[in-house]
Amino acid sequence: NIDDTGSSYQEVLSVQQQKLYTLCIRSFAMTVGRGAFTLGMQSGIQSLMTETVHIPKLSIIGNLKGSSSEIELDTKEIDDANFMKWPEFHNGVAAGLRIAVDHTDKISSTWIVYNEPEEISDNYSHAGLLLALGLQGHLKVLSLSKIYDYLSMKKPIISSALLIGLASCRLGSQNQSLSKLFSVHIPSLNPPSQSPDINVSTMVQISSLMGIGLIYRGTAHRRITEALIKEIGRSPGNDIACNQMESYSLTAGMALGLVSLGMGSSAIGLSDLNMEHRLFVYINGGKKSYLSIDTVESETVIETDSMNIDITAPGAIIALAMMYIRTNEENLASRFGLPESFFLLDSTRYDIILLKTLAKNLIMWDSISCNKNWILAHLPVIVAESIDTILENNKFTRNEEVLFQVYFSVIAGACFSIALRYAGSMNQEAYELILEYINSVMQVQRKYKRFLSKISQTVLNVVQNILVVSLSIVMAGSGDIGALRTFRQIRKKFADTSYGTFMAVSMAIGFLFLGGGRFSFCNDNESVAALICSVYPIFPISTTDNQYHFQAFRHMYTLAAKYRSLECVNIEGQKLDYVPITVQLKPNNDYNTNVLKLITPCIIPPINQIAEIRTNSERYWERVLLPNDNDNHAKFLSEYHTIYVKKRDGYMMHREDPDGYRSLKEIASPISNVSKLIGENYTKKLDFVSIFSSEADILAYARDFCDQDCIPSCIDLSSTQEQYSTAVLYHCLLEQKMEVFAHYLTIFQVMKNLNTLEDTSYIQHIGSVVEYYKHNSIQDPLLSPQFVKQMEVQIYNTFPDNMGIITRKLNLYLSFYGLPSYMHIKEESKTLKDIDEFDLLKQYKSPELVSILMKCNK
Repeated sequence: NIDDTGSSYQEVLSVQQQKLYTLCIRSFAMTVGRGAFTLGMQSGIQSLMTETVHIPKLSIIGNLKGSSSEIELDTKEIDDANFMKWPEFHNGVAAGLRIAVDHTDKISSTWIVYNEPEEISDNYSHAGLLLALGLQGHLKVLSLSKIYDYLSMKKPIISSALLIGLASCRLGSQNQSLSKLFSVHIPSLNPPSQSPDINVSTMVQISSLMGIGLIYRGTAHRRITEALIKEIGRSPGNDIACNQMESYSLTAGMALGLVSLGMGSSAIGLSDLNMEHRLFVYINGGKKSYLSIDTVESETVIETDSMNIDITAPGAIIALAMMYIRTNEENLASRFGLPESFFLLDSTRYDIILLKTLAKNLIMWDSISCNKNWILAHLPVIVAESIDTILENNKFTRNEEVLFQVYFSVIAGACFSIALRYAGSMNQEAYELILEYINSVMQVQRKYKRFLSKISQTVLNVVQNILVVSLSIVMAGSGDIGALRTFRQIRKKFADTSYGTFMAVSMAIGFLFLGGGRFSFCNDNESVAALICSVYPIFPISTTDNQYHFQAFRHMYTLAAKYRSLECVNIEGQKLDYVPITVQLKPNNDYNTNVLKLITPCIIPPINQIAEIRTNSERYWERVLLPNDNDNHAKFLSEYHTIYVKKRDGYMMHREDPDGYRSLKEIASPISNVSKLIGENYTKKLDFVSIFSSEADILAYARDFCDQDCIPSCIDLSSTQEQYSTAVLYHCLLEQKMEVFAHYLTIFQVMKNLNTLEDTSYIQHIGSVVEYYKHNSIQDPLLSPQFVKQMEVQIYNTFPDNMGIITRKLNLYLSFYGLPSYMHIKEESKTLKDIDEFDLLKQYKSPELVSILMKCNK
């Protein structure tokens, strides 16, 4: 909104364009975070296979506040004509990352080719899509002929994305075909006679270095290791752009760290290479001739025999940090200690201080702690003694400003270490500590902005960026409101805000809602290495900046993202519901406690840290999973991320009854209270039945066979079919005994047709039930005791015991043996013709036995 201050039209238009440019830059940076936010959220594989991936266009049009007028950004006035290229690349990556990993077996090479745009030449969006497909493992299906077609275009961005994507599909595989492919694009890995003839873009060489590191990850391959050590200190020849030497050296260091990831001094076959000493020469300085590095004459850069540590130090530090991660080697870690003299501190760049602090803590992994004293212990004595006094002043001297920069650089490195140590753990101590330092940096920026030099303001911006990303790494996938509020507060700032700051905040928000809250990060060596490559502390200052870090690597967090969401599905209807669970963790975990109380759907710790998962809801029957003791449980959780639960009768799903007011858990005498509940709370009995069960057959029975106007009462054998069905259904639902519902109906049919039954086995079974309930005290009987008493009385009335001698004998026989079979009665009925008391049976109306005997005599 530009106020009318009497300025000329050209001045107003210039201010509008300047603000619109800042808004566009912020919008472009959002594409990086959007890829993290929508990671793996593509649904409907059938529609995916018949359509191309939709890549939304980047908008450079803005609306004036208070009017409907639109303003389009004048790209001709922008110094860099390619300022939209890399945002388009990130936009393509974000679109491709939406495709779920489990669709890998359904994606074909034909479909990938089908996504090619008409103008593929130098198309950054399609290059981003190729990288995304590779990071998700989908480029495995790409045919060799199509790989050749892509590379033969000789477009650096297409080749770079394709090479990184292919390597991401085959991590640690040592694939020889890919190894040759990457080596072709790195002149130093080719025979000396051929290297001068190869003209390869610096961008492609950087991508090939990272690809080599990925496919040889964790292998400690000797030849590759030797080559990468030399690449860190490679002289700037004519084939490498001068403004990308830092990025090239850093990538070589990252690749070297990946090859020997976590192996330290125990790497087999590498002990004679003396890697630690050679890498420290890159860090502290020395002669190139000592490392046997060939000096190549450049037409643009004059190089001496001394090592240029401003270029080589970051890559060497990262390489050592990855190689010795978790080894806890104190001797090596001590060599990353900061100098104590002011002169040495003044001559050390702030980013080197940050990286040294990070490397030291990654090596001493077990000593990382979430408290201020541990962080402040990293400070040199000269800084620790004077920092409080410095922060109290309104103006800084030159020397005080140096100590000021060292202090915040150490804070950033230590907090980044904490974030990697507790990645994806939602550790509250780490969360509160990092959030406190973010607020502290924001307060210092507001308070001392007028008194700080440009370099100090840059240091604070870098520190703020890495603190914001560190907080999001700890809380990845949690969607924490406090963290989101802080990120939005930083994002609102426009003045002197660089593209890198917007990118850092965008990544932080994306990590906070990683994969829509279904993914999170892990802290194994491979994941930590991927996060370091992705969130390297130096962010770009413009959309085309690749000097200190190659922008394509910002998406390597995908290799550290793991699906860790757990859902509970109601087995009746296959619907998701909110179910409280208790997670029992193993000792020495990354959390503050050994017991976590969560509500699904939620992010759970890694499976290898879980001892037990138990559902803890009165609405559902208890389920217990033991992934630590049962391999099937661990496999099921890893593959399906689902717990199937069965709802208790009398309860509704949480989404249908959030507060539990409609559940019947407080009913002490179910049938006696049913009429009141139905009359006051439910318009139809069918609604009442739906509380207990969502099964279609039960709802259909209640609708078609129960009396909708009848008020349920106690079960009565003398009632009608509809009234009896209604009472039995409500009784079984309230008592959670639907398994005997069918038996109730069978007994009713038998008792109603005692006069005409031909199969005597039913009466035999009923007699057994009556006798069992009469002589046994049952705590929780399946059948209602009152109902069993009704059965006994009705049988007694049908077969009285005062019929005379024969009747008493028959009752005695039936009590012990039950009724004889029909064929047996037919054979023995002939002897009953001569008995005088046979007519007495008719007189006393024993219909069942008399009818059978009469049929036998016909």
